[in-house]
Amino acid sequence: GRSVLKPFAGEHKFSFATETLVGCTWNKDIAARQGELIGDYGLWAHIVGWYAPGLNIHRTPFSGRNFEYYSEDATLSAAMAANVIAGARSKGMITFMKHFALNDQENNRDTDGIATWADEQTMRENYLKVFEWAVKKGGSNGAMSSFNRIGFTWSGASYALLTELLRGEWGFEGVVITDAHAAGQGCMNANQMSLDSREGSIARVVNSEESNTATQLTALHNACKHILYTQLNSAAMNNGYAMESLPYSETSVNAAGATVNV
Repeated sequence: GRSVLKPFAGEHKFSFATETLVGCTWNKDIAARQGELIGDYGLWAHIVGWYAPGLNIHRTPFSGRNFEYYSEDATLSAAMAANVIAGARSKGMITFMKHFALNDQENNRDTDGIATWADEQTMRENYLKVFEWAVKKGGSNGAMSSFNRIGFTWSGASYALLTELLRGEWGFEGVVITDAHAAGQGCMNANQMSLDSREGSIARVVNSEESNTATQLTALHNACKHILYTQLNSAAMNNGYAMESLPYSETSVNAAGATVNV
């Protein structure tokens, strides 16, 4: 994430300017070139997923992760993010834009699932605009949900956010993961994830009579499809050669020889 791109267990790493510094340039060409370089590094290091860029807003100067976000202005942040993502995507990188959405503080955001409140107009004009441009103009095919709740609902279990808005309204075609899901984070329910177009932590889905329903199995099937589709449209499948987009349909997954039985 942020300015460092490296394999989890590898020794090779390369640092780039933080999002805040890129935002200070107001230069879309520089942003696009940074994305291309990150994509090139990914090909060299055999990395096809990037837990970045961070697209939240500098809501206050004291937010814990401001160094990972571009600016306090939604339009500037959106322009920088879209170009960075487009550059990285041109090399086949999966860009997990984060933290979706309203991740405005670090204290109590994970184990306690802090509740964030905002009306729809405020969210669309400020906090969601950056993510919208990342999808529509940058072509992001990955997203990382946030720890916090939006209202009373954990963002990773929000059908309105992850299905109706992200996929239905913006046309997102890709995979959504959790933000470092671990033990002790009770608000992050794996069964709810799959029902809300979430692919993160499928291994944590509880197999019980209550959850083993047709609806749950269909959701798991869709989650597997999203994972496979995203991988098929990444550098993982072409080792650096030019990308050739596949149609977003179940037949494309089967045609590639990947069979999913859920």
